[in-house]
Amino acid sequence: MSLPVSACPLVQIPQLGNRPQAKFHPNIWGDRFIAYTPEDEVRRACKEKQVEDLKEEVRRNFMAAAGNPSE
Repeated sequence: MSLPVSACPLVQIPQLGNRPQAKFHPNIWGDRFIAYTPEDEVRRACKEKQVEDLKEEVRRNFMAAAGNPSE
């Protein structure tokens, strides 16, 4: 048998009321991140492909250097 959530002594629901408010200075970023719009899927896919290609190139370079100890 389970108890309702309101009967559980561990659950504390905060009361809405006068909460203290911080008065932070405006930051240097402004609304840059609020107004962010994600790139379209084609651009994102192209960049992901570039990243994977570069990873593979680095992997090949490391493997070639490991196979040739004179470098």
